[in-house]
Amino acid sequence: MSLAITHLGTGSSGNSTLLETEDCRILIDQGFSGVELERRLNRMGIKPEQIDAIVISHHHGDHGGGAGIANKRWGIPIYCNIKTAEELGLE
Repeated sequence: MSLAITHLGTGSSGNSTLLETEDCRILIDQGFSGVELERRLNRMGIKPEQIDAIVISHHHGDHGGGAGIANKRWGIPIYCNIKTAEELGLE
């Protein structure tokens, strides 16, 4: 099984990395707006609905600030610890 790792962006305006196998697509962090995430995924021919999960590394907005939007808009499940969920209002 191969694993592709693609950095969608990193910096104070947002962070997100896509992990892909033949069977699964997972975002590590989602700090972008919904529009920006969609734009960045579209460059790769991926629709947000094709993302299986988001794993948030920590509670800073540039790492998880857009996760709630992705969950509400596209139903992408979010995984993180309780402190991160509380700080980002994901409860």
